[in-house]
Amino acid sequence: MDVAGGSRKPLLLEVERPTIQATATVQPLAPKLSLHLIRKLLLRLMPILMLGYGLSFVDRSNLSYANLDEHLKDDVPGLVPGGAAYGLAAGFFFLGYSSMQIPVVYLISRVGARRVLAAALLLWGAIATAQAAVTCLEQLYLLRLGLGIAEAGYYPGSIYFLSTWLPDELLGTASTLFTSAGSPLSVVGSVTAGLIMSTDAFDGLLGLHRWRWLFLLQGGPSVLVGLLLLLQLPDKPSNAHWLTEQERSSLLARLASRWSSAGAGATTSTDATAASTADGAHAIAVAVEPLPPLASPSTTRPPTTPAGTVLLPCYTAPHTPSAAAPSGPSAPPNTAAPPPLSLCASLRRTVQAWPAYLFAFQHFCGATTVYTTLFFQPLMLTEILPTWSDLDISLLQSIPLVSAVLIGPAVSWWGDQARHGAPRVLRRVRILWAVGLTSSAITLLSGVLLVFAGGGRLSAGGQMACSIAALVLGGLTLPLTMCGAGPLWALHHAAQPKELHPTSISFINAIGNLGGFVGPYMLGALKGPLGPPCPTLVDGEPKCVTQWGGAIAAVGGLMLLVNLVTVTIACTALLPRLGASYRPPAPRLHVLEPAQSA
Repeated sequence: MDVAGGSRKPLLLEVERPTIQATATVQPLAPKLSLHLIRKLLLRLMPILMLGYGLSFVDRSNLSYANLDEHLKDDVPGLVPGGAAYGLAAGFFFLGYSSMQIPVVYLISRVGARRVLAAALLLWGAIATAQAAVTCLEQLYLLRLGLGIAEAGYYPGSIYFLSTWLPDELLGTASTLFTSAGSPLSVVGSVTAGLIMSTDAFDGLLGLHRWRWLFLLQGGPSVLVGLLLLLQLPDKPSNAHWLTEQERSSLLARLASRWSSAGAGATTSTDATAASTADGAHAIAVAVEPLPPLASPSTTRPPTTPAGTVLLPCYTAPHTPSAAAPSGPSAPPNTAAPPPLSLCASLRRTVQAWPAYLFAFQHFCGATTVYTTLFFQPLMLTEILPTWSDLDISLLQSIPLVSAVLIGPAVSWWGDQARHGAPRVLRRVRILWAVGLTSSAITLLSGVLLVFAGGGRLSAGGQMACSIAALVLGGLTLPLTMCGAGPLWALHHAAQPKELHPTSISFINAIGNLGGFVGPYMLGALKGPLGPPCPTLVDGEPKCVTQWGGAIAAVGGLMLLVNLVTVTIACTALLPRLGASYRPPAPRLHVLEPAQSA
């Protein structure tokens, strides 16, 4: 009958439910691991990995302490402490470091981590020791480049290795704990460097100056740890002799349910293979009264939408259902392991996925601020405290490193304790971008304080107080950035498909660690042009800490701008992609002309 007639037909109300918690409801998680098994995993895996990474931190950064030897500029002509050549030498490491990460980590995913990580330790230990023999800038540049290539796969390879061993509730804490290993070893490295550089017995011993002994003594331990790692580290749970069969089964079940519940990339870009249509929208049929005919029928009705349908579209995470998988809401989740990808195919899909760039630029900001401080703060401290010995300077430099060990893992653990699903995602996002914005802001403020101290408006005491405050703020960048390491990698593992992890982790770390080149080079190059000028000259060289103010402010301002862009993208695009949002999109009601019977 027509609409004006007797009976009235119900309409179909089709509702697309937002997938706010879809990734948590695909399949129930396996039981959590026992505390005994968690302790066993962490104690068996973490110490040797952390020791290796800590030594890599020592070997890449001890150039800053060699810079304190007055003989260095005579032994290596052209290498002026704090100059552009020094910044370039420090930065060359990161060019090599960024160039080889993707193939090395991909190799780890194919042959296992044990042999590749051990080879990396052996190689970089030999190169770090060989730095003691350089006689010109070109040799130093080449060895720094080689050192970066040798260390390239260790950090991202270890992050990938941990992602194959640990469930989601441990990933953030373990990643930060591993990343923070650079801090205690840097404390040991800085103290031993200070002892070597302040001990007169090393100056001229066997005809070598102290900076050469520094490289010789601090490069050797990496070779020993490489041999130890080769003997101790298992590649995967199936060949870990120290796991019982029950522990192995529990761990493998928990890992399998983690990938299944995460959708294994179902909420990633449309080029990724979805787990199943269980993350999609569902339709609900209800009886409603039809509306009178519209004056002008809609011309925008989708061809597959029948007349008289009321649509309430909500956000649905984009996905590409598998052609062979069932498409109904009751379809079982597809938990089959994806086929292995070639290096080219994996890299191509990685560079096409925008979350990789978001995490890479966030990592870039943290690396820029951290390495700017790491490579130049010992020199700044000697300029503000000229009567202090090299050992005193190294101990003072150790304070932020120790605080990073205490604060970083605790903050990441707090992020991991949120309820599984959207609450955990939200907490991790808040941590990551809060520490990123704060670190960049205090770097900017530190530079502004140094500019103000060198402006000639303060007394000598005021200049000293302002300069010390600036350096204290600069020292906070390391513990702050450390707090974001775990949330960054945990969010990455949730946002990217499992089969892309080897290339995606190394891609992000490669781009991010370019900040280790950009930051030191910018600081060395901009110190003179941006000033403020230094009135104090020692041996014809400017020696006042305020001359760094303009360059530090420029680096901090640039990183703050990049952080503001990335946090905007994270709130508007990343959160919905991971099944969490501050403001779920409001449904919009589309009313189409009802069907009329003949």
